[in-house]
Amino acid sequence: MEFFGMNKRKIIAIADPYSTGHHLSYNKLLVEAARRNDFKVVYISDRIGCKYINEIFPDTDIFINEIGISNSKISREVKKIVFYIRAFQYCRRRDIACLHIAYIDRSIFSIALANSAIKIDKLLITLHWNYFSSPENNSLINRLETKIFSWLSRGSVNTNVHSGLIVDDLYIHNIKSKYTPYPIAVLPSITSHEENKLSCDGEIDALVTLIRKADVSLLCFGGMRYDKGADLAVHLLESLPEYTHLFIVGKPEYFSKEYLNNLAMSLGVESRMHVYDQYIADDDIQSIFNACSIVCLPYRESFSGQSGPLTIAASLGKPILASNNRFIAFEINNQSIGEVFDSLSFHEVNRAFIKALEKSYSPKEFIEKHDPERFIESIGEMYKVNND
Repeated sequence: MEFFGMNKRKIIAIADPYSTGHHLSYNKLLVEAARRNDFKVVYISDRIGCKYINEIFPDTDIFINEIGISNSKISREVKKIVFYIRAFQYCRRRDIACLHIAYIDRSIFSIALANSAIKIDKLLITLHWNYFSSPENNSLINRLETKIFSWLSRGSVNTNVHSGLIVDDLYIHNIKSKYTPYPIAVLPSITSHEENKLSCDGEIDALVTLIRKADVSLLCFGGMRYDKGADLAVHLLESLPEYTHLFIVGKPEYFSKEYLNNLAMSLGVESRMHVYDQYIADDDIQSIFNACSIVCLPYRESFSGQSGPLTIAASLGKPILASNNRFIAFEINNQSIGEVFDSLSFHEVNRAFIKALEKSYSPKEFIEKHDPERFIESIGEMYKVNND
């Protein structure tokens, strides 16, 4: 669609190549923030993402830009480059002044290349993870990404992050930008503190029942990535009382169900470890979290960003048992929403586990800080400032 007669500074394009995980619920808040401030929105994503946004906001224009499935790292990078070049070209052809890239993570090369070839008046980027410029990551590729990001963050580019610690890390590397560390929002369906009205499917119902039956249930939730430490959660069971059961719930990524089952067998904890290796839709999340006793975040030090399971657990007043990853430990200790253990030693894990079970955690302050309405208001202000 051509936007003849419209002030180009009242149009915002939001681009995200992915419609997996919780990208859609996050991007829905971005669209809402723009609309509330009288911006015309163009949503650029794959067919699933565009359909989702268009059904909620029928007056939102869409540009279907498929990234497709990649079987190799090279293929994945090429497809990301094509996606972003097409997104930039679309904005230039339609004289759209502001483009918000909702997830710059793992796409720094692609975005920088598109930005150097096709200039946009106002480029907004959201960095969710600080995997490349964290002091712990010092590989050649990470150093190169840091330099590229530093170059990208100059001039009219505004970087939005969700953690003050990420801002600190970026300044350590002399990366200057207009940082706006808005707390990431709790999913709207979680904030209501009501059980979801949509009924779960049979498999989810069975999983929730199994979690509730355990004397003490430990929930490790989300994609089974290496940095999220699903394997470390299995090791934790060795140190915890016999009545504790671990539930690993999420889409297999680095770890498979077979690998985790074999690990549990080798440790002699297979009867207390349960894996549900499927993506969980937003409508089913609250039932699963409400059923568990403790939410477990055994993240490795390489994890460097915000945790969705932490946000959901804290919003429901569920105690959190977490490793001393500095991003996670900062949130937990700063807001008193759980317990942190310094190592996988028997005594250290048990101490934190018992404290997590015995203490009560109020979600009120956390919810206020991570209220979706405040998030929408903050993002809306960012859009207005960058379109003056």
